[in-house]
Amino acid sequence: MYTLKNGILYKDGVAHIALGQSYYPSYHPQKVPVLETGDRMGEMVKDLKDMKDAGFNIVRMAALGKIELDDNNEVSVSFPFIDEMLKEASRDDLATMVRLQGYSINLHGYENATMQNQSGEEMPFYWSWFVRNCLNHPGILEDNERATLVSAEHFGKFDDMVSFQIYNEAAYPTKEFYDYNPKTIESYRKWLIEKGLKSEEEAKDYEPPRRRPYYDEDPQEWVNFRLFNTERMSGFLNNLSDIAKKGYQKAETLTCHMASPFTSGNALRGQDYFDIAERMDIVGITHYVKSYGPDYYLASLVLDGAECAASTYGKNAWLIEYNARTACTLSEWERETYNAIGSAFKGIMYYQWRADFPFDDAPEPNGFGMVFNNGDKTEKYDGAVRMTKLIDSLSPYIAESKKVRSRIGILYSKHANAYYDAIDNGDVRSVYHGKDRNIEFLRRIYTALKDCGITPDIVRSCDLSDNPLGIEMLFVPSVKGLSETETEEIAAFAEKHTVFNYTIKGDGYIIHENCNSEKIPQGCSYSMAELISVLDYIPAAAVRCPDNSVSTGLIEGSNKFGRHYLISLTNHDGFERAVSDGKLNISDGIGGGVSKARWITPYEQKDLVIEKDEKGFGISLPKIDTGAFVILYNGDFTAL
Repeated sequence: MYTLKNGILYKDGVAHIALGQSYYPSYHPQKVPVLETGDRMGEMVKDLKDMKDAGFNIVRMAALGKIELDDNNEVSVSFPFIDEMLKEASRDDLATMVRLQGYSINLHGYENATMQNQSGEEMPFYWSWFVRNCLNHPGILEDNERATLVSAEHFGKFDDMVSFQIYNEAAYPTKEFYDYNPKTIESYRKWLIEKGLKSEEEAKDYEPPRRRPYYDEDPQEWVNFRLFNTERMSGFLNNLSDIAKKGYQKAETLTCHMASPFTSGNALRGQDYFDIAERMDIVGITHYVKSYGPDYYLASLVLDGAECAASTYGKNAWLIEYNARTACTLSEWERETYNAIGSAFKGIMYYQWRADFPFDDAPEPNGFGMVFNNGDKTEKYDGAVRMTKLIDSLSPYIAESKKVRSRIGILYSKHANAYYDAIDNGDVRSVYHGKDRNIEFLRRIYTALKDCGITPDIVRSCDLSDNPLGIEMLFVPSVKGLSETETEEIAAFAEKHTVFNYTIKGDGYIIHENCNSEKIPQGCSYSMAELISVLDYIPAAAVRCPDNSVSTGLIEGSNKFGRHYLISLTNHDGFERAVSDGKLNISDGIGGGVSKARWITPYEQKDLVIEKDEKGFGISLPKIDTGAFVILYNGDFTAL
């Protein structure tokens, strides 16, 4: 009944936006919805039915059970509770996703296989550090592959099981520097030789740096080791994705990365959306940044960054964990949902359905859920159900639609991130206390463009030649810190396109030396608003209102009712004030192809008037509370 194809969920061949929940009797013994002594089976049956009644169509679970070696050294698995949950979900008309791995897999009990910090100390156990074993230990890699293959073969037998999750929030720890296990150092030496960075003689006894460089030291050694570890993390996850597909080819694979690529400390955490997009079927992320106030810009950047990585390889992005705290208000829920739809996500899975049991020392007792642990509804419940059912009804306008590209990009560079980590952070050993000027500058550029009504794409220099996202204007957060190859790729792109380098002096932008523009002289610094005005760039869709607090996301597609555009409006005012006098401006390229507009919220639907104005077309908007959808179309409007 349910299938996944290129990250889009189909039910009996009809495309739907995937709307899901986690039901997570977790690998951690004190993160469970129901006590082991309770009626886990009976409560699960009730909870799944409630999910379906609430309008959700997919549920995520973890492969809890036994994975071990038998007397013949073969992998044996047993997942009795999860097997029953898969069957029950199918009976309830729910698609399912299974996370295949827990904290670490070490079937043979290898000693000295745990990651080590710069002091040679083994990684301690902490509940949110899900990958603990050395990613360069041959035995650990083989154990992970064998366990993943057998587990995937097992779960592939169930109806409506459409996706495998590869680990969860896999990253290096948030404290200290990793990984210095002897097996990692051995692999790093080989990597240096393969990359041409060291000769065999130089690499033979080479030790990676165990501290950041001093002011007079070359940061490149630190940069190299950080890039190596990121490459190993991505390779580990992607390899297990390939193995899972061998076990059951029809399931689409994803992992669950955090917001790390756009926050300080990413060089230490080792997560990269683009690496995952290249080999997995879906780019999956967790997301707990609120979508209003100053945090809105980071929240949107994370969404757009993941979507851009996916689209670079012709794929789609999902939210595998979206904020559903028990204390989450309905207004937060609505804003988050509008924002995700506007960023062209094809799956939104909230974390989670029933909150964890409140043990005294539980990591997140009663912290996240649509319902509290005792089953009582949270404040957002009824409104969230209303929103979920609205989104599903709009699937013909969302599920197979694509983001309308702005043709403006911001450069993403792992090399520059690692470079600034090296020179900015000294002896800071916590990712939460560090800084990264390259990421900070990227976020400034993103914010400035969003305030001009433009949603930029995030792009790597290696993709500029093929240019899958159609970038015509590129902003570079920092020239310093780029690799030689990145510098050359940007210079070549600048010969045919417009490139601006950010400058901290004046918080402005200087045109690249290879660009020849009659409108923008060389050597001068300009503000973003000045550039957009002089270049006469007209956003495809932007809302004008007194506090500039409504942002747009624009997707386009076609269905049996004709071609359409869906504009998702998010009111991100920090004081959560409604906007009563907003006007939606749309370019000639958009407005000239449609004749009708419809305003849609969970509370009302009404037709709007499209009027021609001096810069394109305009639509006067009703009062905007948390947000709204505006669908532009011809002919008849019909939802499921």
